[in-house]
Amino acid sequence: MLEADDLIRFALIRDTTSSTQRYLAITVHHAIVDATSLTYIFDDVVNIYSGGQHHITRPKFNAFIQQIDMDAADDFWSRPVNEASSSQFPSLPDKEFKLLASSHLMRSFRAAWGILLSLRSHNTDVSFAATLSGRSAFGGIIKNMAGPTITAVPIRHNFDDDEVTMGRYLQQIRQQAIDMMPYEHYGSLNVRRHHGDLGIWATDFQNLLLVQMDSENTMRETLSKIGIARVEGVGLPFEYGFALVKECTTSDNSYQVCLWYDPRILTEQSVDILAAQLSTIHNYAMSTHRLQYPQFVVSLNWIVLRHKAGTNLNQKLNTNSPCHV
Repeated sequence: MLEADDLIRFALIRDTTSSTQRYLAITVHHAIVDATSLTYIFDDVVNIYSGGQHHITRPKFNAFIQQIDMDAADDFWSRPVNEASSSQFPSLPDKEFKLLASSHLMRSFRAAWGILLSLRSHNTDVSFAATLSGRSAFGGIIKNMAGPTITAVPIRHNFDDDEVTMGRYLQQIRQQAIDMMPYEHYGSLNVRRHHGDLGIWATDFQNLLLVQMDSENTMRETLSKIGIARVEGVGLPFEYGFALVKECTTSDNSYQVCLWYDPRILTEQSVDILAAQLSTIHNYAMSTHRLQYPQFVVSLNWIVLRHKAGTNLNQKLNTNSPCHV
């Protein structure tokens, strides 16, 4: 989709090799829908097409925008911006380098990701970007809204307190997520605009944590009700503007993790190691709530060394092979 193109386009294409086959092509800009809202749109289309009588009254997007208290959000985000002293992982070759463009599960992966970044960057104060659905704000009243609520927020974890247990650390992450809900839609762009160089530096992330529901299967099941089947392998892959992305896709009974990376910055071997370490951290952190953080790190280092003989830790986390963009 180019800059001057329409934000949403539909086309019905006839298959020249078949008298009955038709293709429905839909092109939508991410600025007006996210994956969740697209599933809602398809739900409504199928309901109307099938003559359904129970149409869902969805919240209005413009009303949602007007509910955001920008002054309160500015005050909320000013604290982590002004106090930030974290380093970045992975580090870029130079400043001019240009990159290519379930709540419990989210918290557990957020914890593991923060610990991994702290260990790899040798810094007790780490920051990363995390993508959220944005549908928990305002008491969940926007849960069924057919509009883009997906948002990326800066996350800071500090490991300076040696007395904090892993259980307490997980509780802090939970509370951080709750406190952030009313201000999730403030946006990194506003942080940069309102806080100058500090805002730019505090949001100059090289890695992203993305936890999302498997919306593709939901859309596939919805469209199958009116005889539409998705054509696999069509379209270009999504490009992330980060050196390293941890993408976790969840469904009802499982989850799948993929580490996307820029091969100009990280090698496949180094990402394999990251995947193994991430798996170990995630599994171990969820079962050692009483350990204080320094004890956890010592135990974790021992476990990683013990598994260097060749155990495939990726399988425990159900990860894909590392992917590059």
